[in-house]
Amino acid sequence: MSDTTTPDSLPAFAMPQGACDAHCHIVGPRTRFPFAAARDGQTAPDATREMLRAMHAKLGVSRAVIVQSGLHGTDPAVTLDAVASSGGAWRGVILAEPSIGDATLARLDAAGIRGIRHNLVHQEGGRWDEAGLQHLAARAAGLGWHFLLHLKAGQLLAQGDFLRRLPIPLVIDHLARLDPRLGPEQPAMQALRVLIDSGRVWVKIAAIDKLSRAPYPHRDMAALAAVLLRAAPERIIWGTDWPHPDGRGLRGGAMPDDARLAALIPLFAEDEASRHKLLVDNPAALYGFA
Repeated sequence: MSDTTTPDSLPAFAMPQGACDAHCHIVGPRTRFPFAAARDGQTAPDATREMLRAMHAKLGVSRAVIVQSGLHGTDPAVTLDAVASSGGAWRGVILAEPSIGDATLARLDAAGIRGIRHNLVHQEGGRWDEAGLQHLAARAAGLGWHFLLHLKAGQLLAQGDFLRRLPIPLVIDHLARLDPRLGPEQPAMQALRVLIDSGRVWVKIAAIDKLSRAPYPHRDMAALAAVLLRAAPERIIWGTDWPHPDGRGLRGGAMPDDARLAALIPLFAEDEASRHKLLVDNPAALYGFA
């Protein structure tokens, strides 16, 4: 039987003042910010900064972290434009090669960039450029930045020792793509807990609808998120994943309803104090919001 839960039947809550969407993307407009040539055939419609602001106004979100889309390659222009337009309310996370220069890193830091994302999902552990990551980490850490790592649960298990050696704070993206069918005792969850307990690793709750094996309200993934939030309330952040890319544009050809997805927050952040940490305190500490 399908789950007919609606936002109105979930625990009610309102976004606290200063709430942050710590994972969203801006795409285009392509007339100003062309797509990179080497993007493996991926495409998407424009998802502009004005569209993002409208979505955030609907949710009651006042801060954001713009994560650079791979559609724009390593050119940070679209991200820098968005952050500059925000009056200090947005920060940025870019894509960068290990060869990026120190002067460029300093310029990006002054412009509101706070981290570098590495999408490792399609790379096997032995193919990671470990030397390059170490070199870049050592330089970016001096700016107070972090690495945002998008990887699979199996990679987390295989590369845990290497991740602990990286000399920079880490944010593990999309709950490390945990498999909800394996429950909270799965080895990848335990490995994630060990990393969090190191004191320099954060986990981002985002795209639980993409990872869930259950219909809305995706209680299987919400349950895993709740376990992590109870265990480490000061090390978890949340994001919408707007506009919900999946490598083909938008999943299923349509934009998910972000209000319906935000309504799930009380399923894993079960009280006002935990929601304030998740949505306000933790991203403020990590990204330097006032």
